[in-house]
Amino acid sequence: MAMNLNHVPVQNIVHTENGVLVHCRTWIPPSDDSWKLSFAGCTPGSALFKAGVGIVVRDQNAIFKTAFAAPIRNFGNQTVTELTALNLGLDLALKQGVDYIEIEGDYSPVINILTSEDVVPSSFPSSVRTLVVECGDLLNKFRSVLVRQVHFQANESANTLAVVGCELDESFQWINKPPQVIAESLILDVIGRWMPLAGP
Repeated sequence: MAMNLNHVPVQNIVHTENGVLVHCRTWIPPSDDSWKLSFAGCTPGSALFKAGVGIVVRDQNAIFKTAFAAPIRNFGNQTVTELTALNLGLDLALKQGVDYIEIEGDYSPVINILTSEDVVPSSFPSSVRTLVVECGDLLNKFRSVLVRQVHFQANESANTLAVVGCELDESFQWINKPPQVIAESLILDVIGRWMPLAGP
C-alpha cells in the first residue's frame, strides 16, 4: 500500500503581530485520478455529551461528491473518535465505487497508525485495536491508497462537520451538493487560505 505524507506547498508568507502566516492552497490534485477523503472527529471534554464525526469526499477535480456527519458515543478518546470517522469514511467511499483514494486527516496519532508498518501495540485499548483492524480491512479493498497529514485548518470542512455531528440526533449525508456550513471552506481549499506557519 503506497503512502505519502507530503506537506502543503507554500505560496506567500506574511509577518503579522500574531506570528507568521503562509498562504496555502490545501487542495493538491490527487494522483492516478484518485478521489480524496477528508475525515475528522470531535470529542467534547465531558463524557456526558456525544462525540461527532465529519467526512468529505471529492473527486480528482475537487468536485464535491458526498459528505457525512454523525453523532457517536463519546468514549472520551479522540483516537477512537478519529478512527471511527475514518472507518465510516472508507465505507462511504467504497459505496461510491471509489478504487483509488487519497486520505487526509489532521490527527497525528491516527495518521501514524495508518502509515506504520508495525503491528498495533497490545498496550492500545481494545477499542482502538478493533477499529484499526476494521480500517485495515476496508483499506485493502482499494486498488491504491495514499495518506497525508494536513494542518487542522486545511481539514476545516471535515472538522466543521464533526462539530455538526455532535449536535445531531442521527447521521446525515449530503450528496452532490455540499452543506452551506462548509461550502466556503471547500472553495478556499482550492483558491488558498492564510494559515499559521507551524506545521500540522
